[in-house]
Amino acid sequence: MSSEKAFISAIVSDNLDQPDELLIYETWKGTRDSWLDEEFTKPYRKDYEVRLDDLIVERSVSWLQPNREWGSHITNAY
Repeated sequence: MSSEKAFISAIVSDNLDQPDELLIYETWKGTRDSWLDEEFTKPYRKDYEVRLDDLIVERSVSWLQPNREWGSHITNAY
C-alpha cells in the first residue's frame, strides 16, 4: 500500500496493557468515500482482509478526522 498515491503512513502498535490487542493506524489522503471507492477495492486489499480475518477475534474500524496536529505536518491540520 505504500506505493499508493493517497497513502500517507501506517503504524502498527502493541497495547502494553492488553498483550493480545493490536492497533493498526493508517493515514490516507481523501475522504472515507474516496478511500472505500478507490483503495479498498484494490486487489492486494482482498488478500490483506482475508489474512486479518484469520488473525483477529474482534475488529473495530473507525474513521477519524484530524482537527489539530503538533510535531509534524502529516495531516495539514493546524
